[in-house]
Amino acid sequence: MYYRQPRYFRDFHCIGGACPDNCCHSWRIDWKSEEVDKLKSAKEKMSPELKALIEKVFVPQDVDEFPFKIEFDKSGRCPYVTEEGLCRIQKELGTEYLSETCMSYPRSYIVASSAVYRFCRLTCGEVMKKLLNSEKSMDLINIEPKEEMIVSRGVDTTLKGKRPELKYFSEVFEFFYEIISDKKRDVENSLVLGALAAQALTKSAECGEVESIPEIIKKLRMQIHDGELLKGIENIKPNYNVKLGILGQLLKLICEVYHRMNSMVSLTDSDGKFNIDLYNAGEHALQGYLDDKPFAMKNIALNLLFDLTVPFKNNNYTIFENYAIFVTTFALLKLNTIAIAELKNRVAEKQRAAFKMEEFIIRSAAMISRALCQNTKIDELIMEALRGNKMLSPAYLALLVK
Repeated sequence: MYYRQPRYFRDFHCIGGACPDNCCHSWRIDWKSEEVDKLKSAKEKMSPELKALIEKVFVPQDVDEFPFKIEFDKSGRCPYVTEEGLCRIQKELGTEYLSETCMSYPRSYIVASSAVYRFCRLTCGEVMKKLLNSEKSMDLINIEPKEEMIVSRGVDTTLKGKRPELKYFSEVFEFFYEIISDKKRDVENSLVLGALAAQALTKSAECGEVESIPEIIKKLRMQIHDGELLKGIENIKPNYNVKLGILGQLLKLICEVYHRMNSMVSLTDSDGKFNIDLYNAGEHALQGYLDDKPFAMKNIALNLLFDLTVPFKNNNYTIFENYAIFVTTFALLKLNTIAIAELKNRVAEKQRAAFKMEEFIIRSAAMISRALCQNTKIDELIMEALRGNKMLSPAYLALLVK
């Protein structure tokens, strides 16, 4: 076994109290029974304040592996966080008394047959910063493990269950990674090519040809370099009615369900209708920043492959359906960024003040990723929208991202 990870993973470190969007705020922090017991066993080493907190902040929850969670204070912050933004448990007792959740985040992993894929979640602003500032941050490298192999919990792809194609997780995942990371294409066209590949792989799995997946990938690898196929995808024109209609309504619903700011108001006119001119203004503001970082959105899409364990996140869906969720999630994340770019640009003009585009991208993208990537219900919302609007095809997915 070996580690397979993006280049940035090795250099990532938490900035603690300097983080503008502390992960100890507005999250559910899970604890195992043995972790709570270990913490309580160290009472002789801790301050009276910490003792009092331990007795009152752990509350039971109906989650088998994690029967306890921390009850946040009225401001939505973990009560163990000090005024300096540091963890009182870590400060007084050391890292070994933290929960696995606190110790590992945003690091996560995917166990495959011969490798452990390590990555960091998009929900962390520091991760987003690395993706925006290095073209090589998402280059995959192999690392021989020198520490304990498993560093956090993740998805164990050795559990085949009703998904026999999981046997070829590495081959399928690496194939999609190869398609999207290709520097000769922009990320949107690569996503559409990936949809065509996902559709073909799904057909083989549904026909009981799982053992043929490696051979099918070889054939698809030749097909995706077909010049005429790529030209046809490049010629697909944007459809703002689909983008602002389907995606806009879905993003608005997600923001309402997960108590995020409804960013779509910045793209809505006085009649409550989505405005294409406002969308174009936001896209122009964002593009001004991306001109110097053409790799940025591609890096985000590649990390999203890890975050959503594409195409095996949800065992209730096919390879293509899981891939469709991935494409839609990326489109939602980008639309949210465009919407907030328009809002920030408008505010800056009124106040005649400059704003840092990178700073708002990091914060807005990381925050919306909390809803898009960390909640299992999102899969159902996206799939309901795609099925309800009869958009489960590569052609319709193209309209969402183009």
